[in-house]
This record gives sequence, structure tokens and C-alpha cells, in this order.
Amino acid sequence: MWKRALDRAGVREPQLRRDYTEQRRAVRRFAAAEYAAARVLLPAELLPHVVAAVAFMHDTDDRIDRGTPDDRAAALA
Repeated sequence: MWKRALDRAGVREPQLRRDYTEQRRAVRRFAAAEYAAARVLLPAELLPHVVAAVAFMHDTDDRIDRGTPDDRAAALA
């Protein structure tokens, strides 16, 4: 299913496919139920892009939720 979603989304370059797949693994680790719902509800051509956006959102949230205000600003720089 994931390979088909990447194909339908136009993600063809091998390294980019690996990058999207890495983000998929991250999302499945921290939001398994939400990932399952997205798989069922979203069209295949949107799924990889939504997964990548969610992974980015989660990573940036983690960066700004840890440390002092200066540490947080530096993490986002």
C-alpha cells in the first residue's frame, strides 16, 4: 500500500522514497492510531505528503518543548 501511495503521489526518486518512508516510520511510532486513520481516510496520492507534514510538525514541536527559552530558540534556528 505504501509503495502505491508513493507512486500515486508522484514520489519516484529512490532517495526521496526512502526519506518519505523514514518519516512514515516516525509517525507510526508516535501516532499509530492517527496514522491508521489517515491510511483509511485519505486518498493514496495525499497520504505521503500528509505523513511528511505530520512528522515535520511533531519534530518541530519536540524541539520547542524542551529546554530553556534560549535552547528552544537555538533548536529552531
